[in-house]
Amino acid sequence: MWVLQFSDNELSLWNVLFERVGNYQTCVRHCVGDVRFYLWSAGLPREKRKEAAGKLVAVLGVLHRSVSKHVVDGDFEKLELRIEWVLRELEVLSEGLFLDGLDVVARFVRNWANYMVTFARLAMSGVSVPCFLVE
Repeated sequence: MWVLQFSDNELSLWNVLFERVGNYQTCVRHCVGDVRFYLWSAGLPREKRKEAAGKLVAVLGVLHRSVSKHVVDGDFEKLELRIEWVLRELEVLSEGLFLDGLDVVARFVRNWANYMVTFARLAMSGVSVPCFLVE
């Protein structure tokens, strides 16, 4: 029997939850909100914040739609490829943020990327995890 823990990105909460189980899904809404907050805290103009956060929403949106499609058609090979693509895109996003001097948000994306895609991995095992995106 498996257990999934699902929460926001509070590190102390993650430590307690992850210690007890191996499956952890961070709340995608909180990820987007945290990225927006970190960008705002860094003093980025509104349009730059919107652009950077929009990249995160777009990449996770592709994964969300892929899960919906490939669970129905049973093409889990394509879903696995999509998960790998999303993780690469999140790394590219993180690297770009580092290059722009936005180390805090870059580390956030890098550190939480793997936990943003748990819902897609579990979908291949027939487990449905709610994933709500913020546009």
